[in-house]
Amino acid sequence: MPYSMSKAAKVAGVSKTTMHKWVKSGKVTSTKLDDGTYSIDESELSRVIQSRKQVLSTTVIPDVNKGNPSPKPTPLGLSIYRTNTINEIKYAAALEAVTHERQLLREQVNELRQRADAAEARSEAAAERYHDSIKTMTRLLEDKREPQQRKKFLGIF
Repeated sequence: MPYSMSKAAKVAGVSKTTMHKWVKSGKVTSTKLDDGTYSIDESELSRVIQSRKQVLSTTVIPDVNKGNPSPKPTPLGLSIYRTNTINEIKYAAALEAVTHERQLLREQVNELRQRADAAEARSEAAAERYHDSIKTMTRLLEDKREPQQRKKFLGIF
């Protein structure tokens, strides 16, 4: 007996959206009818339900209040069955990219600081040379020699 999309979703215990995604991804084999709806075979649906049950393990957890064990399905914790695995991978990749970019920016900042320090040292050296050249020009322009004594001519001067 074939199931419709919504009936198959109810039997499998998932939403209609999830069942539609499974059909589109090929996880569930179905037949598309002439009116555009999907028909899912009963054997295919039971296969999917069995594979889902294998993901859930039945462990015996003693009930503290009653004292008798009751089997409760708990997820195996396999990362491939977690719904947020893709988001975790995306966030991890984004974090790695941001960390790498941050490291590159730190290296650029350190390089620019070294360049600024070197430029400042060159500027100070150039200023010192400028002041020395000004002092040299000033000494050359000022005549600080003692005036020569004039020879007396006819005893007048």
